[in-house]
Formats: sequence, structure tokens, C-alpha cells
Amino acid sequence: MAVDLVRAPGLTREGIPDISWRFLSVPVLICAVILYGVAGSPTPDTPGITEIVIGGLLGLAVFCSGGVCKVAGPAKEGWVRAGRILMFYGFSIPVLGGVMAGNDLSLMIRDLIPFLFLLLPLMIDLPGDVSTARRVSAALVFLGLAFSVRVLTYSPTAPEDVVDPYYLANAPTVLFAALLLIGVAGKQLYMRFSAGSLMQAAVLLAMAVVPLLAMALVVQRASFGLMGLAVLFWLLIGAVKAPRRVFGPFLICTVLLILGWGPVSVFIEALWHKTTLVGMNMRWQEAQAVLALLSESPLTVLFGKGWGATFASPAVADITVNYTHSLLTTYFLKTGLTGLVMVIVYLGYLGWELWRMLFIFPVVAVALAAPFFIDTLLYASFKSFDFGLLLLLIVLWRAVSSGLNKTVDSST
Repeated sequence: MAVDLVRAPGLTREGIPDISWRFLSVPVLICAVILYGVAGSPTPDTPGITEIVIGGLLGLAVFCSGGVCKVAGPAKEGWVRAGRILMFYGFSIPVLGGVMAGNDLSLMIRDLIPFLFLLLPLMIDLPGDVSTARRVSAALVFLGLAFSVRVLTYSPTAPEDVVDPYYLANAPTVLFAALLLIGVAGKQLYMRFSAGSLMQAAVLLAMAVVPLLAMALVVQRASFGLMGLAVLFWLLIGAVKAPRRVFGPFLICTVLLILGWGPVSVFIEALWHKTTLVGMNMRWQEAQAVLALLSESPLTVLFGKGWGATFASPAVADITVNYTHSLLTTYFLKTGLTGLVMVIVYLGYLGWELWRMLFIFPVVAVALAAPFFIDTLLYASFKSFDFGLLLLLIVLWRAVSSGLNKTVDSST
């Protein structure tokens, strides 16, 4: 074998350091997330300099990660194959349908951007190791905390102004941050109930209060409902595996509930008051309105109204809008039954990965599953950059749990 005696190890033939571009994709992506958390908005009406910079950083992250190769190269995972088919369909039939229907170009672009976010795991191919998964997880926790702080410190200019005009508290990363911080705090107490673990748990729970307050401020019923189920699930899993160890987390939960019962009872009354005013939700009525609109012809049922399509939504007093409050009905409207089936298959694969991950990383899996479920069925936050990041994190942690890193602590 010929040996290049001129070129030193780690150098190119020209003597320039051989830099791993894929390694740079993680810090570039994290920079985009930090900027998004500090100054960005999930669904801005018009893109500004912040959105342009974030978009540039995302493009650089895609380039550095070699995501193009993931889109075009061999595919072993089912979600990759499903994502490729969905990508090809989304950039062909709904685009053609929107153009033929004369849909507004700006609305078509506003639909295509969330579609790209949906395919973010396909376009950014990050290293599937535990270090990368933890760094991206920490970045998403920062994002959730940053959004929460911005909600809590927002000062309306008029009494009638809403407290969260940019819908930051609805972002899936806010719920993810709260759940992950609570789950990791409980894990610390579960692994070892001591003064040191109590201090660590106290710090984590204090951080979790920030997103909890932000969600409480806008009275998010689904988020708190799933959060209660998540805590009960973790306690149940702990009780099955090691009944004695679960005593510490259960004791802390009980003490915190007793000490904070005053604010908790006030919040429960607010939840009940909101339910009596607006009912459960209008998702079913939205689905009926979309179905009625698409029933004009078999072609619209199969292929939808195209990107940029609008409809009179019963959820917002029959005002004409270009979205629904459910990912499924939105894609049914825009891409028809064909595109909806492709989206369900793609997300179904990722949901299955969450289920498999649940038995290895229960804290992370539940923290990801709750916003994944809510944004798919109940909230319009599936249009945001956050949702794409959430899906990317599912792929990262699943890669770790699949054994790509054999030294990981399976109790995470």
C-alpha cells in the first residue's frame, strides 16, 4: 500500500486541516436554536432579519451534516423511506394544485416552510451518539425556557392585548422542557435519595416552574393533562421496577402538591372556567368543514386543494384562514387523502420509534411523546420550527437506543 510521506495525518494534500463538516452541523444547529429562542417566533407573519439568519444557519447545518446524501442515498429505516416519498409528493402535486387553483403565492410559501420543518430529520443527518443527543436536548430545553421567559416578561401595551401574542407558550419545546426537567429531577431521586440528589432535583424543578407558569398563563388544558399522565406513568414504571426507590419521588410529589395546593386549585378553576366558556375544542367541527370543502369532487378528496388553500374555520368564528388546529386535517385540506396517508405513515414510523425508545429511555421518550401527540392532533404548533426539532430529537435518541453507542446509561 502506498504511503503519502508528504502529507501528515489529519491534513489534506495542501496542508490544510481536514475538518469534519458533519461535526460542525451540531454547533451550527444549536446556534440557530439559540437565536430562535431569544429573538424568533414560531409562525411570524413576515420573515425579518432574524428569520433570514436562522434560515441561513439551518441551510448551513444541512450542508455540513450531509443531509443531501441521506435524502438520496440508501435507506434502511422505514421513516426515511416514508419521508422521501412524502417529500417527493409534497413538492409536486400540492404545488401544482395550488398553482392551478390560483392560490396566493405567499400562502403557498407559508405552507411549504412548515412542510420542510416536518422533514427536518430527513435533511439534517446528525451523528447518532449520546453526546449529540444530549446537546441537542439541552438546546431544546433552553429554547423552551427562553420562550417561557419571554411570555412571562411580556408587557401588553393595552389592557385588551393578549398575554402571548406570538403563541410562544404553545410551542412544543415549552412542554418538552417542563417534562424533561421534571423527569430528570425524578430520576435523580429515584436513583439515589440523598441530600445531593435533593439539591439537584430542587434546581431542576425550579427551572421547570418557568415553562409551567408560561403554560398556566395561557391555560393550556391538553399540556397539563398529559403532564399529569406522564408523572403518573413514571411513578408507575418506577414502582414496577423498584418499589422502594420510587418512594423518594412519590414523597416529593406529594409534598409539592400539598404546599402548592392553593395556586393549583386556582388553576384548576381556570381550566374549568375555560371549558365552560369554549367547550372541549372545535377539532371535530374543523374536520367536518374540511371534509365538506373537499367533497366537491373526487380529485380534491384524493389530492386536496394544494398549498396555500384556505377555508372558513369554525374554530375561529368562520373566518377564512389557511390552517387548521390539527396536523392531520391541515394536510388533508392541502394534500388530500393521498398526502394525508403519507404523513400518517411517516409520523407513524416516528411514533413507533418513540414506543421502542420508551423501554430504554422512559424519561426522554415520554417528554417527546406528549408534545408529539398534542401537535399532531390538537395544536397548530406543528407548523413551527420546534416541531421539526422535536422529530429530529426522536431520531437522535432512537439512534442511541438502537445501540449505535454501547456505553450509554440505559436509565436516562
